[in-house]
Amino acid sequence: SGKVNIITPDNKMVVLKPGEEMIFNKESNNLNKSEVDVYEKVAWKDGKMIFRNATLDVILKRLARHFNVDIQINNRYGKEYKYRATFRNESLQQILDYLAKSAALKWRIEEAKQNDDGTLTKRKITVDLY
Repeated sequence: SGKVNIITPDNKMVVLKPGEEMIFNKESNNLNKSEVDVYEKVAWKDGKMIFRNATLDVILKRLARHFNVDIQINNRYGKEYKYRATFRNESLQQILDYLAKSAALKWRIEEAKQNDDGTLTKRKITVDLY
């Protein structure tokens, strides 16, 4: 609820109303204002991950952030899939298995490795999309 005023890099003011977001691209110095599904964006507070018409790239980026892992996708044939899903208490492996049932993909996990200073790297997951 409410409004947010944003001052752009060129000193213009843009007003965001409920249900809107603004994305700034640092490389192109471009701002993009668009409407969003607010419930999808704040569902993490209730322990949910909600995807509505989301690409596999978007889903994997959110999974990587949520589960604190590195995910690399190898899209062998450039196929695009869109998903509509809600996950609550599923493990990362369960979610990847669900995705593999609806797309031609395989995934594998490389466990974390210990660095020379005693710290651990993140687990790495490789997803191959055929």
